[in-house]
Amino acid sequence: MHSEDCLKLKEGQLDAATLTLDEVLSARAQGLQLTLVTVMNISAGADVVLSKPEIKTPQDLRGKRIGIYPSTPALLLLEALLQQGGLEQGDVELETMAVQQQPEQWRQGGLDAVISYEPTASALRRLGAGRLFDSRQAPEMIFDVLAVRSERVADLAPSLRALLKAHYRSLEHIRSNRQDAIHRIATYLQLSPVEVETALGGIILPNLNSNRAQLAADGPLCRAAERVQQLLLKTGQFSQAMDLEGLTSPAYLPSDGE
Repeated sequence: MHSEDCLKLKEGQLDAATLTLDEVLSARAQGLQLTLVTVMNISAGADVVLSKPEIKTPQDLRGKRIGIYPSTPALLLLEALLQQGGLEQGDVELETMAVQQQPEQWRQGGLDAVISYEPTASALRRLGAGRLFDSRQAPEMIFDVLAVRSERVADLAPSLRALLKAHYRSLEHIRSNRQDAIHRIATYLQLSPVEVETALGGIILPNLNSNRAQLAADGPLCRAAERVQQLLLKTGQFSQAMDLEGLTSPAYLPSDGE
């Protein structure tokens, strides 16, 4: 497990956390059963490959040096990028670095392309990097979800329903009063309104009806989990496939009219 929240879940310091889908699968592979009760967002342009201006297509990356941050979402985007370019990982040179290091590495001139996300992506664009590929071309692969310890989910049902009810009210406010919402978010995150608008423009925020479909036993989230698991197997992060039955539950979503 990668994130601090994953460790806190494992140690019982947290009952629930927002995680990426790959973090959930890694936790389950290590014996921590988690249930997904809502999809917070889906990357649709927020995760991006930026490149030098002379690199026009994924095929142009052959023999080039790509900066990549250490995470499965970045690997998922890389896999889709290489597939579109008809390339293998051996056809490019990967340089692993933290996202925060990317602008300085770019300034030093050692990178031809970078896999990044906002707000770092905007900083890279200001340094002359151009968008080459993004998660819109690899749809429904990179998810942020609310994960709950499966052994605690039933006990937490009233709290989860109240939390999700508030979450969907917030999404409605973003939809109906976007400028007010953007300025509130900008103040909280200490970003400019333009940066918040850019970040929101790169993600899908599934509403209640969409989440009912996402959390279905045969829904898009479960299909994405299968694809992520296959990547983790391919890259050697998993030694064997897991049974993903019971991964999602729509039982804690608000009812219509709440």
